[in-house]
Amino acid sequence: MRGIRKSFYGVEVLKGVDLVCPRGQVHAIVGENGAGKSTLMKVLSGVHAADAGTIRIAGRTVHFRHPRAAQQAGVSIIFQEFRLLPERSVAENIFLGREPGRRGLVDAGALDAAAAELLARLRVEHAITPRTLVRELSVAQQQMVEIAKALSFDARIVVMDEPTAALSPNEASALFECVNELQAAGLAIVYVSHRLDEVFRLAQRITVLKDGATVGEVRTSEVTHRDLIAMMVGRPLESGFRLRTPGHLAGKAGRVRLRVRGGGNARLSGIDVELRAGEILGVAGLAGSGRTELARALFGVEPFTSGAMELDGRPVAMSSPAVAIAAGMGFLTEDRKAEGLLLRESVLDNARLSLRSLRPSLRRARKVPAAAAAVEGLLSALDLRSAHRPWNTPVQYLSGGNQQKVVLAKWLATRPEVLLFDEPTRGVDVGGKAAIHEHIRDLARKGAAILMISSELSEVIAMSDRVLVMHQGCIAGELDLRERDVLESDIMLLATGAHASAPAPEAGDPTASQTSESQHAPESQQTPAWRQTPESQQTPAWRHAPESQQTPASRDAAESQQTPASRHAPESQQTPASRHAPKSRQMPASQQAPESQHAPASRQTPASQQTPASRHAAESQQTPASRHAAESQQTPASQRAPESQQTPASQRAPESQQTPASQHAPESQQTPASRQAPASQRTPASRQAPASSRWARGAATPIWVVFAILFAVASVAVSARGQPFFSVDNVRNMLVRSVALGLVAVGQSVVVLGGSIDLSVAYLISVAAVLASHIMQGQPANVAPAILLVLAMGAAVGLVNGLLVTRMRVNAFMATLGMGLLMRGVLENSFAHGTGSVPPVFQSLGYSGIGPVPYAVLLLGAMAAGAWLLVRRTRFGYHLMAVGGDEETTRVSGVRSDRVIVLAHVLCSLAAVISGLFLVSRVGSAAPWIGPDGRYDLDSIAAVVLGGTALTGGRGSVLGTVGGVLVLAVVDNALNQFGVNTFVQDVVRGVILVSAVAAYTLRRRRAS
Repeated sequence: MRGIRKSFYGVEVLKGVDLVCPRGQVHAIVGENGAGKSTLMKVLSGVHAADAGTIRIAGRTVHFRHPRAAQQAGVSIIFQEFRLLPERSVAENIFLGREPGRRGLVDAGALDAAAAELLARLRVEHAITPRTLVRELSVAQQQMVEIAKALSFDARIVVMDEPTAALSPNEASALFECVNELQAAGLAIVYVSHRLDEVFRLAQRITVLKDGATVGEVRTSEVTHRDLIAMMVGRPLESGFRLRTPGHLAGKAGRVRLRVRGGGNARLSGIDVELRAGEILGVAGLAGSGRTELARALFGVEPFTSGAMELDGRPVAMSSPAVAIAAGMGFLTEDRKAEGLLLRESVLDNARLSLRSLRPSLRRARKVPAAAAAVEGLLSALDLRSAHRPWNTPVQYLSGGNQQKVVLAKWLATRPEVLLFDEPTRGVDVGGKAAIHEHIRDLARKGAAILMISSELSEVIAMSDRVLVMHQGCIAGELDLRERDVLESDIMLLATGAHASAPAPEAGDPTASQTSESQHAPESQQTPAWRQTPESQQTPAWRHAPESQQTPASRDAAESQQTPASRHAPESQQTPASRHAPKSRQMPASQQAPESQHAPASRQTPASQQTPASRHAAESQQTPASRHAAESQQTPASQRAPESQQTPASQRAPESQQTPASQHAPESQQTPASRQAPASQRTPASRQAPASSRWARGAATPIWVVFAILFAVASVAVSARGQPFFSVDNVRNMLVRSVALGLVAVGQSVVVLGGSIDLSVAYLISVAAVLASHIMQGQPANVAPAILLVLAMGAAVGLVNGLLVTRMRVNAFMATLGMGLLMRGVLENSFAHGTGSVPPVFQSLGYSGIGPVPYAVLLLGAMAAGAWLLVRRTRFGYHLMAVGGDEETTRVSGVRSDRVIVLAHVLCSLAAVISGLFLVSRVGSAAPWIGPDGRYDLDSIAAVVLGGTALTGGRGSVLGTVGGVLVLAVVDNALNQFGVNTFVQDVVRGVILVSAVAAYTLRRRRAS
């Protein structure tokens, strides 16, 4: 890449950047937030087109106008901000736009198998299964799906933009192994990260960006951490966390601001927390241990259903975030994109969002300024870099770190007294991280009560006065950093549950005294675990790769990245952190697995049968090694040891004997060892998708159940009046009367699934009917030409609608409404009184049939089946659902989303035309108001919604739409037989529609 320039809103964000990455090399890109790193990578991957400059791949100049072009040229990218579709499965997300097919249909089996292979490559196959919906995954699991998606391409260049931001040490280790494999295979890897340890471990060369320009390119071996940081920020800056000194945070803690006793819900149990004014309470634990769930419960997002909660000594029921905000709390969420920001709104609007939720009386009580100047001051203090002042840039165009600063400013503006931080520095550069840390400390010094969750143990230890450690939805223990020094190993012993299961040495055991001495010795004097294994049995991970694939850099990195944390003594030689915690803060016995739950000794692997590698793996999973050290030193043999050698007793207990928290936690959210439970004791989602997942995706079952109930009730009610309802004639009449609406509703469901809508169908039906009868003029020879001409007209209308929506970027509601009004004018001007007629041979198609089944009903069935097959089994259908879920995500995945939307509008218009042809065959000659009088526009949308399809797109079912049509037909038929006037019929329809939407909304909330 040479001289790359890019501007947004007239502001240049890339200023002639150069980047060269040879084959078989890892080239790192570093810089502060807003330096242009992600924008440069989006230019390389085709998301943005460069304004100037050249890109050459393998000696050939390329120009990317679409991500698809970049993929075809061999460029793959892991985005910093997730580009996944929550309502689609893991496999569908990984291979979006590249689904394997057979005979024109997507091969679902091959799709799942290919996805499973990639997940196994990342060692997460037990935690993530191909058929699991992405919205059911944790943030860390979604990051692994993003990585798997990038690896699925046959790429020459792999771009990784902050790939480990949400990963645990084990998951990061698996990624590093993949990076080494890709490098050995000759791929060029561009690695963007704020974590300098990873950069120095993986990269051979580093390019530093600042304010959209290249500061310099250096060899990794020629610079230090301090040199690199100085290049990034333009001044010397401490790379690590500030060392703790007595009282350097908040000094003496004040009164208790927040207290919880016995708190619990579906994800948590036995929660006892005290949060005092002026202190920072850290929360640590493995992914899925309940860290985020604790913050969400305190803030009322997922409230406690048991226990008691007090705020400033007063009992409170934190039932919703609104209540929490009014009570003086703030919550910086883990997922800023989904829960913290309105991406299309400006920086200033987002920063003032929480302020606007405060009542005037609360603002006066807290002395909160209403002026925008105060918020701007916070943004400036956080060193936010925005392309425009005063802060009118849409927040979606900011870097991830700058977005995090906007979220922080949003809560600081309300001057909260209790603040909950969930991963406050995720995706933030070194300078920005220091600024956020200083703001948190300053808040504590001013008397705020701070609860801070972080997956970086070094950050937890450096920032906290006390640390709560979570394990399986419970508080495993508390560590007070004001009373003693705390090591990362102390936290990990509690986080993995090892403190609860480690047996105490028996009396008289000659090793007991030695163990005790080694436990209480300074860390530097403890015997490293690696020295207890014969040197001949120690195998660095890089030696398992073929010698030909090893690079000097990779061997140097493997050896140089060993840190003291990676050499901690095994569990038996370390002091369990729980022994230093107050007894009141240790895990209650009721929450620990009873002895009867442990596996019998016969099922445990004797020490004599364990390989040194497997022992080392077990130890490294209990050692808080940094993301760049201990985990990576595990050998592949240890990571793939037989399950019989990796079976902690407590994890083989029957499900009925496990704690509730462990039963509710997904596999990916348990400890690494628990993921390796025997297959017989796991129920992967790939075997069968959960019922809640299938329903939430728009399964048609609910509406058909409603139809059956309504049909039975109507049959009984009408029959009680002595009128036939379940007769052949009445059923036949009901089906025929539902055909016209059913045809157009099927087409409407296709366009709505793609996230669009068509309000022109009613007038299009009229135009089709009038035009067909005008051309036929009662002549059988004119039937075929009339049908072809009307179908062509319908396709043209759909094409224009689609182009207005995609190319002109006109809102679909306005574009199709305008098209409908245009056709209304044509009808009024040229066909005001209706002309022409249809011949008897064509008219018979509307009345004849095969036996008791009319041709029209067969036509509706055939169209519904074809639409179902199109949506559920073809690439177009997969892409249609993806576009409806998130058009931008689909586009950057290489799908031509504009073509999908245009084709959906064409199909919808063709369905409306066919409906018009059916109506004219029934009436013999067409009137210009046959479509609007039938209310086919609004009724088709009502049928779609009744069938469970979301108007936002991406979720629904064609068969559900047919069910919705039949529900409306049953209601209309029954009310007509009771003699109910049309006004009351409309009221009943409205009640049914609103009830259906409410029911689907409630069902979706329960499913999620």
